[in-house]
Amino acid sequence: MRLNRLAFFCAVVIGAPAALNADPISFDFRGGWWPRVANEMTFQKDGLSAKVTAHRGARRARVVRGKAGLGVWSGFSDSPAVDGYKGANEALRFEFDPAPVALETVTFSLACSWHGGVDNFALSIDGNMVLANSVVPTGSGLFDVSFALGGVDNVGQVFEFSTVGQTDNWTISGMTVSLTDSLTGGGVAVPEPSSL
Repeated sequence: MRLNRLAFFCAVVIGAPAALNADPISFDFRGGWWPRVANEMTFQKDGLSAKVTAHRGARRARVVRGKAGLGVWSGFSDSPAVDGYKGANEALRFEFDPAPVALETVTFSLACSWHGGVDNFALSIDGNMVLANSVVPTGSGLFDVSFALGGVDNVGQVFEFSTVGQTDNWTISGMTVSLTDSLTGGGVAVPEPSSL
């Protein structure tokens, strides 16, 4: 009877990471033609959860999901994109569970065609600024511009993308992350027989 319990225990503990894989996990944040607005949104894929919240300066705003991806909604006169109009300093925050994850790429989409010639973004990870003024390649009518972020150098739980200048105007249509070794390469300890 004890051996059966031990075998079951080891099977459960060893099999626990199987729900999570080491392959990159891609999220597609694009929605339908009619935008959906909420205080927060949660996306799940391959056992990984991404909770998205929006911010405008120091205040919480609402997340908007439309055909071009995720943006910030703070009122009817506001652009559905993440924008810096009138010093709004809008931001999208992604919180992953389980964490940490490695951020591989983010895909920006342009929600409007009247933005400036250069759109910028800043990225902070777990409250620490990583990229202060990175350029999103833009052009009228251009959609889905992927930005490689080097994965292994960008590991954390909370990733925040914010605007830099007043003419910045973009949405986030997709994101690819990888689970770190602590989750996929033996993150669950199997006790030695003597400790059982």
